[in-house]
Amino acid sequence: MPPPPPPSDGFPAGPGDLPPWSGGSQESGSILPVTLPGGDLVWLVSGHADAQAVLSNAQTSSARSHPGFPPVRPGFGERFRATFAAVGAPQHPVHLQLAAAEFTTERVAAMRPRVQDIVDDQIEALLEMERPVDLVQELALPVATLVMCELLGVPYASRIRLHGWFRQLASRTATAERRTILMGELERLAGDLIEAKHRHPAGDLLSRWVIRHQEAGLYDREGLSRLALAFLTAGHETTAGMITLGMRGLLENPVHLAALRDDPSLVAGAAEAMVRLWVLAGTATLRRATDDIEIGDVVIRRGESILVPAAADTEDLGVPDLRRHVQELARLQLETISSTLLTRLPGLRLTQPQPRSEHDTTAYGLPHVTVTW
Repeated sequence: MPPPPPPSDGFPAGPGDLPPWSGGSQESGSILPVTLPGGDLVWLVSGHADAQAVLSNAQTSSARSHPGFPPVRPGFGERFRATFAAVGAPQHPVHLQLAAAEFTTERVAAMRPRVQDIVDDQIEALLEMERPVDLVQELALPVATLVMCELLGVPYASRIRLHGWFRQLASRTATAERRTILMGELERLAGDLIEAKHRHPAGDLLSRWVIRHQEAGLYDREGLSRLALAFLTAGHETTAGMITLGMRGLLENPVHLAALRDDPSLVAGAAEAMVRLWVLAGTATLRRATDDIEIGDVVIRRGESILVPAAADTEDLGVPDLRRHVQELARLQLETISSTLLTRLPGLRLTQPQPRSEHDTTAYGLPHVTVTW
């Protein structure tokens, strides 16, 4: 492996950018040696076709228990934040297929009345607050948390803890020791949730996953806990980021905003476009070669690690249905918040120039979107 550039803090500058360790390359087929923030040397694979070749290759492993498996960020180690690719595809396709069979477009659509109730409650509380109001803290984050907890069947007492943990875990200023502690808490909570659904299943998504796996003779508490953790993580900060970026985008474009106010039927299409516009996850998928493999014109030796940025880790690489339905759920929330705000607060406007991106989290988003009406 040739000498790579020196490590950076490991975070992208804003929506649409690759992290600094990427070398700034988004060329198709680009395979470069890079240094992670922790000092580990890896291969960066940023082209779509090469990323697909890596993530579908049976000679690559996502098992973070493997000795020497590098974390993208110092302090995450074996407890690196769960992602859909890290759940194990292609190593455990049957488990993912069983999960995808329950998390469907129909289930997301059935969430619409409950999402509307949650949004209405948050906006009612918003109207009682002193203006200006921060849409991030008072609307986007609470809605994203409550919706995912409703979907998964998380008890109310755990929802408050989850919100605080995710904010701390995503912070760039959190120490490695603190991240390790938080990941341990999240893993324990996910495991407790799966155990509770195993004993007393209900109609929520986690219960249905447990039942499906039991019926197939594939019940695996650890595997289901990892999947639950992936959903909790993906559905929180990233969804909230989409909501706030979308609302800021609308409020900064009065022509588009006026068009939506005049014709509310356009809101759904606008939400679809906004979800597609931003790649929010500033983290990446890691694989370790279990044998020598050739990707593009580069031979990656056994034991070397491969990094696929989120921008290249697209929805058809391993777990398409799960990833797509999470995006559908985010789009539903953005659509519901946008249409409700336009109706309830027709004079909604930004109070000051807004920051372009959040510089204290691992997911793209905004620290504040302050508004008045």
